[in-house]
Amino acid sequence: MPSDNNPQKRFYILAIILLIAIFAYMYTIKSQKIEIIQSSTKNNTIQITISMPKLKNLDNLRFQEELNNTIENKVKEFVKQVKNIAEQDKKEGVQTQPYEANISTNIHYQDENLICFVIYYYQFTGGAHGITTFETYNIDLKNSKLLSLNDIIEKEAEKIIKQQMVNQIKSNQQN
Repeated sequence: MPSDNNPQKRFYILAIILLIAIFAYMYTIKSQKIEIIQSSTKNNTIQITISMPKLKNLDNLRFQEELNNTIENKVKEFVKQVKNIAEQDKKEGVQTQPYEANISTNIHYQDENLICFVIYYYQFTGGAHGITTFETYNIDLKNSKLLSLNDIIEKEAEKIIKQQMVNQIKSNQQN
């Protein structure tokens, strides 16, 4: 079998493969609608770890910016509150170890029409254990809308679900 040692032909084939790889990479980046931004800091008073979502490449840039700003402001407010508690307790001599403010994000579902994620806010300010709260986000990308329970479950179904919940609570009252 004769081998093709034409360097120019090889160069063109490699250039085409490289061009295809670049286009595939650019398409993948453009199709990603959410990324996780991470940062952390620590001093004698507080340890802060942030892993928060940032929406990108949405069709509605105004919606994207508003939602990103809302999330960022909630994260900043949470960190500020825990920092204030840590600084006050340090000043009063109550704090024995650095307090913690942790924000983490779990992306539960995403496709071209929908993104569902949860942001967890954990704080430890001394005591036996910390406190975790969370917020859920279900985003309709086509209509640039945060979905509520009413957008997903019809009124009749909601009544049935609520009744089932009440029945289960009544049947397990001892627990």
